[in-house]
Amino acid sequence: MHHFTLNQQVAAEVFEDECIIANLDSGLYYSVQGIAAGLIQALPCADPDAAIATICALLGEHRATAIAELSSIWQELISEQLVVDRASSGAALGVVTAAKEYKHSELNRYADMQDLLLLDPIHDVDEDGWELREQTT
Repeated sequence: MHHFTLNQQVAAEVFEDECIIANLDSGLYYSVQGIAAGLIQALPCADPDAAIATICALLGEHRATAIAELSSIWQELISEQLVVDRASSGAALGVVTAAKEYKHSELNRYADMQDLLLLDPIHDVDEDGWELREQTT
């Protein structure tokens, strides 16, 4: 069974109809705009096609266009390794909400802050957090 989730080396934040994603390994960051921000909110996700269908369900004449856009963006998220398929952990699935109106969707990739993001030591922190140093007196 599929269990798609954000890569552990990725930080993401959704702001209304835009999602900013930073890849802390590569230093690249991305903007997911339009109704495609719903793809990030749907994570973790077992069936991306069903999530896309739900997001686009109420879009009437724009439904086919929206499905094509979101399917393409989903493939980009996978190819950029922002979203990965992990073994099912039993974690709750994300919330999928139908878009109320069509807004053109796209995924933009930026490298202009790559050097700064790679210099930031936060990407060296693992799941256990920062390493504690013993105090010497």
